[in-house]
Amino acid sequence: MIDFWRSRRILINGGAGFFGWHVVEALRRRGCTETSIPRSRDYDLTIEKDVQRLYLDAQAEIVIHLAAIVGG
Repeated sequence: MIDFWRSRRILINGGAGFFGWHVVEALRRRGCTETSIPRSRDYDLTIEKDVQRLYLDAQAEIVIHLAAIVGG
C-alpha cells in the first residue's frame, strides 16, 4: 500500500489547517512526496475560476478536500 502513495500526485485542499496538517504528515510517512497544498490567499475555493486554475496548476491525480471556513 505504501507504493501506491509514492507514485501519485495529490492535491490537499486544507492541508495547511489543523486536521489537514496531520493528513499531510501521514501521507509523507507513507512515502508521498508529490503533494500540493494550496493556500487561500492564492486560490479562493468559493470562486469557480480559482478552482479551475488550482486544478490545472496542481495536475493532481487525487484530491483530498479538507478545506473549510471554521471559527474556534
